[in-house]
Amino acid sequence: MARAGGPTVKENGFLCDMCGKRFAQKWKLKRHSVCHSGLKPHACDICNKRFLRKDDLKAHLQIHEESKAHVCEKCNKDFSRKKDLQRHMVVHTK
Repeated sequence: MARAGGPTVKENGFLCDMCGKRFAQKWKLKRHSVCHSGLKPHACDICNKRFLRKDDLKAHLQIHEESKAHVCEKCNKDFSRKKDLQRHMVVHTK
């Protein structure tokens, strides 16, 4: 069953009309739908970088924190996020 201008609802979830992805909850489809709009509504107040999802902005804000608890044991470079330290470690394997 489909609603005019809305998502197609099937027994196994909510279908995105743009790409065919299915979601168990309507709110997840709504969150996903923003990716098709081209908009990035969440902006960092510090550097103005924009993000599609609020979760991504929250993760980004960690790079601006004073505390850089993740330190490379090889070169002492420090990082706010563990993920960034892990990505950095590749430079020491070349």
